[in-house]
Amino acid sequence: MTSIALPPLPMPYPARLNPHHARARSAAKRWALDIGILGSDESRWDEADYEAIDFARFAAYGFPDAPADELELLTEWYVLGWFIEDHTDRLTTAKGAPTFHPTRLRALTPLNPEAEGVGVEVGVVERGLADLWVRTVPGTSAGWRRRFADAFHGAVESSAGMLEFPEPAVLDPMEYLGLRREHGGPFWTARLVEHSVRAEVPERLAGTRPLRVIETSFADVVGLRDDLFRHARDARRGSSFNVVPVLAEWLGYTRQQAADLVGDLLTGRMGQLEDTVRDELPGLAAREGMTCAEVASVGAYVQALRDHIAGDLRWHRSTSRYGAAEPPRVDWTRRAHRPSTARAGHFAGRPLAMPYRIRRNPHVEVCGLKSTDWARRMGLLRTNGVPGSGAWTERQFAAEDLAYIPATAFPDAPPPRLELVGQWLIFALYMDDLVVELFKRGRPLGPGDLAAAETLFARLPAFMPADRAAPAPPPLNILERCLTDLWPRSAELFPDRVDGLADYCSGHLWELFNLHQRRVPEPLDYFDWRRRSFAYTLNLTFIRAAADIRLHPALSASRQLRALDNAAMDAMLLFNDVFSARKEVELERCLSTATLPLERLLGQTRAESLRTLNDLAGVRLRRFDHIATERLPALTAKLGLDADSRGDLDRYVDALRSWLAAVHHWHHAGDRFSTRTTPRPTLGTSASRPTAVQAARALRNTLAVAAPDPWLASLTERPPPPDDAPSQLNDGRLRRTVPTRTSSSGWAESA
Repeated sequence: MTSIALPPLPMPYPARLNPHHARARSAAKRWALDIGILGSDESRWDEADYEAIDFARFAAYGFPDAPADELELLTEWYVLGWFIEDHTDRLTTAKGAPTFHPTRLRALTPLNPEAEGVGVEVGVVERGLADLWVRTVPGTSAGWRRRFADAFHGAVESSAGMLEFPEPAVLDPMEYLGLRREHGGPFWTARLVEHSVRAEVPERLAGTRPLRVIETSFADVVGLRDDLFRHARDARRGSSFNVVPVLAEWLGYTRQQAADLVGDLLTGRMGQLEDTVRDELPGLAAREGMTCAEVASVGAYVQALRDHIAGDLRWHRSTSRYGAAEPPRVDWTRRAHRPSTARAGHFAGRPLAMPYRIRRNPHVEVCGLKSTDWARRMGLLRTNGVPGSGAWTERQFAAEDLAYIPATAFPDAPPPRLELVGQWLIFALYMDDLVVELFKRGRPLGPGDLAAAETLFARLPAFMPADRAAPAPPPLNILERCLTDLWPRSAELFPDRVDGLADYCSGHLWELFNLHQRRVPEPLDYFDWRRRSFAYTLNLTFIRAAADIRLHPALSASRQLRALDNAAMDAMLLFNDVFSARKEVELERCLSTATLPLERLLGQTRAESLRTLNDLAGVRLRRFDHIATERLPALTAKLGLDADSRGDLDRYVDALRSWLAAVHHWHHAGDRFSTRTTPRPTLGTSASRPTAVQAARALRNTLAVAAPDPWLASLTERPPPPDDAPSQLNDGRLRRTVPTRTSSSGWAESA
């Protein structure tokens, strides 16, 4: 099938056309001729191709409030960006023409606008980029220039990286969705949105969860919707780099059924964007002490993103960018039957097999004894008067094999490293269980609990100062006590910081926020943030530290190594969600586990969703093996690495294999994910062993936070939903509005 009917594409925002589009059209064409994108030997667009795309109309719909000069500049950025995307293959391989090196372009975008000699202009792309950069950066901050340059070059390098994928191959959904965000440039579009309304996001806020979620939601909406419109062209060309064949292949759907599913994902992402603006931005303003000017700037930026989402859809419907004489029609009344995936496609419910064998560190017994002794001394196994102590019992610690998991996860670590990394791993696992005991069990989660959790995690960096000789503040709880012991001894393992610990904490906050909102995350938000709560980066940090692995910089920066890491961690986090589903949903009240989003999206039963996840874990595990055995050897040959660098890479791959086998075995052999009713441990605050409720309250009292400024009070308080209101259990989809013009679905239909 080479054509699909578009699913309903809800659009709650109005599309507006910038009145300066005619002027921008003329100026952009003159610029393309002057630079050589049109009318030169390097051009592969003829004027008919160029006019059919109608760059000025795209920019005018996407940036409706931009002044005339700004709109001209933005239009020219898209001429260059799409020229690179459409012609990367020819530019990287053509003979007799200037060679195009994506990495060389970075020299043409200096972060210091006064820099001289920014690079040698060779071809069309270099000339165009050098011209646009010097016209764009005046008046911008250093933070914006860095974020824009990183996003633009990431998109260019992603386009070049697509050449490494054989066209017949269909990627699995998790890998595809990650690559799709980079491909096509949605993040540098977001930076241009900031520029168009002169509303830069303050640098200190750019990496916060609300802003990241808003931008990834924006990227997914424009990227996945683009896939729907370009599907017919990709099918004619035999390209499988499109979300429709990816979902159809792995779910056993027809292309039309997969396209309908994409429509549901798009609706969920737009809902995620609006939910984040409503529910999380006010809290961010309170926590960060945003000024009125900063609040206004972020608000203008978010509104400009909405304008771009609406304008992008209008442009798609009115142009022939992908060769369609008319846009596909939308049938608002038809919905294809969505089959059960329990017996379809690749998701056949096969048990996850582990191809790698378990290896045990020869120092396993010594490590186990020392880990147990350390946990006992810190107060993890019994109360010692420190708030938060005693969340584990001696029997639980032994039954879950917590002392010995480091010896199988890091079989080649020498004794000192094994002992220390093992204690860090135990600390991370204890943090996970402490969060459950403090915030998830037994009662509803309120705004005060969220503030307490934020304070709990926000204090931790103070106990890991760059200067290890500097005095740390007195520890107020068990986590801070553990860091006071671990950090001074870890200079060799972690010279500067523990990579991934902040992400791990932010993942816990995401889970707690979903629980407070009684909100099941939509699938793409889940896959983004579950990596954090699974300690994705922290696990990789431990693996490298235990084996003392230092990879060649070219390897560390490569997409292939990142794909290897992603595949390994994804396989185990999915497997973990399958294994722990019952315990987390029934005992811990967790809404941020993979089964719930899939059940809602695909209409699956619990058993079907578990089979789906189990098979996707197997897909990611096979992807890991493919990258390790085929793509990495090809990369080392291409880079010309010496024997030592290749040996370091081999040791790293072996360390990942050992970690995968150890985690798989631990899930099966240990008692951590049992749902048996066992006596709950107490969280000690005194030797009298108070009840768990008393202890949890005492620990939360140590985490009290100051009240926000009065002008933010209305933004930080939101009453909890009533118990008898099931509609408040938000499934991540947009709530229906009363539009001025509606379709039969109840949504405003974009013309």
